[in-house]
Amino acid sequence: MIQYKENRFCPGEEYYVDFTVLKNLSRVLKNRKLFASFRCTIGICQQSNMSFVYRLAKNAMARSFNANYENNPFKKCKSLKDLLDVVNNSVRNPLDITDDASVQKRVIDTLNLLMHVLLERVVGDIRLIENIGEEVFNMTCEELFGNDFKDLTVPPDVNMEVVRKVGEMMRRGEKIDLTPEMRAEIEKFISFTRQQSMQNPMDYIDEPRDEFDDEFIDEEEWDDAPENPF
Repeated sequence: MIQYKENRFCPGEEYYVDFTVLKNLSRVLKNRKLFASFRCTIGICQQSNMSFVYRLAKNAMARSFNANYENNPFKKCKSLKDLLDVVNNSVRNPLDITDDASVQKRVIDTLNLLMHVLLERVVGDIRLIENIGEEVFNMTCEELFGNDFKDLTVPPDVNMEVVRKVGEMMRRGEKIDLTPEMRAEIEKFISFTRQQSMQNPMDYIDEPRDEFDDEFIDEEEWDDAPENPF
């Protein structure tokens, strides 16, 4: 079971898992020089400080603003709490904070939502997206559970190396000739994901509420590091 670590920028304990995902995603994207691309459409309808400085820095991305506008549930966010409320209302799988598997599943769902809406359509490199997702997942789970955490989101009886190899071949457009052993691993993996009811990011995008409070995000670091990741 995870323990809540108080952070002055986290709106409350109930937001802790989603906040941690967002904080670590922001840090990884800053390290990869992709943070402005991620931030520029958050709060775009509000003309607020949630996105203004990033829109100025990314004028060349005007087309991406338009492409993301209608299907962007974060477009009216005026504060960090607004953003986390949208995540909480959009990810439909319930979170059981006492169940480590449920917490890890929430990390993945929140991460998928944020990257799908705010990053994928701007970056476009699926392999890069996957690398970012894996890095943020590991970073977040290490923060929540410790460096020796066990990944509970993968089936314990499936050879994931086979699954990854087949995925790489598909991405490269190669002809795939599955052996009976490889087919068995893929079928077990598909069965596991279906049992877990893994959501498509497009399925849990809802419109945010129409009104938000006037609390604006503090332009300081969320976890006391010297650089502000958001």
